[in-house]
Amino acid sequence: LLAARIGWAELTLTARIEAELRAGKIDHQTALLYKAYSLFEPSRLPPEYREKVELRKSGTPIIVELKAGWEKLDESAQRVLAPYLARPSPSFHCLSPRGKFRIHYDLSGKNAVEETDNDHNGIPDYIDQVAAVFDSCFVLEVETLGYQAPPSDGFEGGGPEYDVYVTDLSGKRVCGYTYPDRLLPSGSGCTSYIEIDNNYTDLVYWSTKGIDALRVTAAHEFFHAIQFSYYAGEDANWWREVCSTWMEDVAYDYVNDYYHYLSGFFNRPQTSLDTVDGKYEYGASVFAHYLAKRFGKDVIRRIWERIGQKGTASLSVFDEVIPGGMASAVEEFSLWNCYTGSRADTVRYYPEGAHYPEVAFQAVHKQYPAEGSGSVGPVSYTHLRAHETRHD
Repeated sequence: LLAARIGWAELTLTARIEAELRAGKIDHQTALLYKAYSLFEPSRLPPEYREKVELRKSGTPIIVELKAGWEKLDESAQRVLAPYLARPSPSFHCLSPRGKFRIHYDLSGKNAVEETDNDHNGIPDYIDQVAAVFDSCFVLEVETLGYQAPPSDGFEGGGPEYDVYVTDLSGKRVCGYTYPDRLLPSGSGCTSYIEIDNNYTDLVYWSTKGIDALRVTAAHEFFHAIQFSYYAGEDANWWREVCSTWMEDVAYDYVNDYYHYLSGFFNRPQTSLDTVDGKYEYGASVFAHYLAKRFGKDVIRRIWERIGQKGTASLSVFDEVIPGGMASAVEEFSLWNCYTGSRADTVRYYPEGAHYPEVAFQAVHKQYPAEGSGSVGPVSYTHLRAHETRHD
């Protein structure tokens, strides 16, 4: 159905794999293998899939899906996938200035960072930048916004600090990953660790490069680490990406990397809000922008806290936290999405809405009640509920 609506050629690789799975052309295990290959080793994909590999903002949703489906894989598939889910093992490490993070890196080989050390502290300048950026994200997300800090993984990685691994991700066409690791005995959350790129200067990083790419990726992935401290379930994948992309803009408002993903949302207003296809979910971050302005930033944290308490990311959790419930919010959200671009009202609606694409109208009615439309309008709560029911 999705392929019919937006055209086979326009589907992302993840959406194409899902479409072929639903059509019975591939089985569930093959679909997971193809998704893993698309993220970690695109050269292993069949030729017809390889051409669809694009830059991913985050590899976290696929990693969560692999972890969730691990027990359903046969031993041969597990042997293939296990190396992809193993921690990197760089030769060097250092602590961030505030002592919250242990940064792991290499000085030689394909994952090497530039060795320039202008302050002569014995640590490459890029690693100093990584450490400072992650410390800044901790201050914002934990100390200022009030989220709980990611739990310690003990001495995995060499110490109790949160582990960040710096490797070359350009060949994998991804900005970063957060790996859910060990489940916490006291709840539905888990420990985790992060992997980021060693420079963000390669051509694959077309939307944002260099230090700004590092900044938004750190804000995004560290928020995943926080989310995993509350809940590690696969059903939260859409909400994780919506929130982490929103957090990029909270942390670094001037970068606006999320602008590059908005067309994938505004061009498909009929698509269910909880869709995860490697592109749509990042444009759907405007839903978090709507919630934060309409009800205050704390509403995002309260939703995550409730998800952790309930052990589920079902829509009933959103109903409990959002004033008026999810149905009312999604209806109002659809209205907000009409006021972007040339129609923007940055006082009443999105503060950056003038920079957003305009949602396409399929019909305009000048008198009511309207008759004979049959058009598909902005994403509906009913559609979202139906989508959730299919996954239950």
